[in-house]
Formats: sequence, C-alpha cells, structure tokens
Amino acid sequence: MFLISVIPSSVNLVIISYYQAVKEFKSLSKIQVTTKILGILLLVILSYFFGISGYSIGYVLTFLLTFIFLILPYLKKITY
Repeated sequence: MFLISVIPSSVNLVIISYYQAVKEFKSLSKIQVTTKILGILLLVILSYFFGISGYSIGYVLTFLLTFIFLILPYLKKITY
C-alpha cells in the first residue's frame, strides 16, 4: 500500500522545488502547514477506526491531498 505513495511523493517534491525556484515561500509555507494539519487529522481518524490499514490509506491520501493543494493555484491560472 505504501508503494502507491511513491509517485505522489516524488511529484510533490518537484512541485515544492518549483515553488522555491520562483520564490513563493510564503504560499508554500501556508500550503504545507494546512496539508500537514489536515494530514495529521486524517491519519489519526483513519488509524482509530481502521487500525494499520487506516494509517496506510491515510498516508497515501495525505500525499494526494498535498498534491491537490500544491497544484490548485496553477490550475486556476490556466485559461482556455
């Protein structure tokens, strides 16, 4: 189950590097604090109800949540 988190984790690191390259440290910090707090809550709740399986699912969902929060500002800028 943890193997599923490898791709979102790698993509998140690339996006974080991009934020650092364009010097958007403040927005990066806000995103990371928000996703870390939500991730902790998600991990605790899922672990409480589903045990180790819940932790595994929460771990993967936390990476996906971080990915969504990191990519969302740039998706809003795209115009078709």
